[in-house]
Amino acid sequence: MSQKRARLRALASLGLSIVFFGALVPATSAASIEASTPLAGLPATSAPSVTSAPSVISAPSVIAGAAAVIDLSAQDRPLSASARAAAHVSSPATVAASTRVIALAETHLGARYQHGATGPRAFDCSGLVYRVFEDAGLGRKIAGLRSAAALYAHFRALHMVSTQNPQPGDLVIFGGGSHVGIYIGAGRVIHAMVSGVAITRIKAVYPSFTTYVPLGLATLRLPAGTSSKAVPRAPLKVITTVRTIAPLSLRAAPSTAARRLLVLRPGVRLSVIGIFRGPHNVRWFRVRAPGGRIGWVVAGYTR
Repeated sequence: MSQKRARLRALASLGLSIVFFGALVPATSAASIEASTPLAGLPATSAPSVTSAPSVISAPSVIAGAAAVIDLSAQDRPLSASARAAAHVSSPATVAASTRVIALAETHLGARYQHGATGPRAFDCSGLVYRVFEDAGLGRKIAGLRSAAALYAHFRALHMVSTQNPQPGDLVIFGGGSHVGIYIGAGRVIHAMVSGVAITRIKAVYPSFTTYVPLGLATLRLPAGTSSKAVPRAPLKVITTVRTIAPLSLRAAPSTAARRLLVLRPGVRLSVIGIFRGPHNVRWFRVRAPGGRIGWVVAGYTR
């Protein structure tokens, strides 16, 4: 009897060991294989001995679970902010519409005055405004109008006039609609006068200032790099040549209130391309300085 009990105990112990071994070993081996061996080509592993134990986790089931995790990680995910920024195609470079308008207007500096002319070699005041805005692709901003009086009446009817806070590119109306120019900043205006296209201070213009027409060009953006439509002017005819006899200001217009372009040293040779007699019978020469810069000097300081 004691021998039978000993055999039964031995068999029971052996069975428990087999069950225990079968429950733990497959799970442990599967985990180690997942961490160290590629899953593709991994052979299915069955538990030694007892495979029907309820707690046994077979290797194929572990592999299937790992494969599911890998499939999930391979799915498309939303791009991060940095990835979106890297993939973003930047918009074309732009420039302020006011910059474009002023640059186009300045290409006409020195052009002669002609009543009713819209360029490219001669202008009146509204003709300059019309040509510049058309060439900038902004003709709609001035409603295609070609008269200073019409511009003033149009924008006054729309309540788009103001005597304060001008911005570059705004229109400047003088004499109740008898004259118009383009504001370029710092109290200055570019406009076509009887003496030609020039830049002067607003306070120096006659007839006197009436109002600004805010057009919002300083905040309007245009594509950069487009070519100007301005037509090159014919070569200027030289009347004579003179030399400065004292330090002399080269100005943007025949007026001591006009913007100083540079100061010429004594003895500088100038090509005279125009003559104008201003207030108080002061004679001015329109000249081309060395380097091609064009402006106005007081004739009395040359010989």
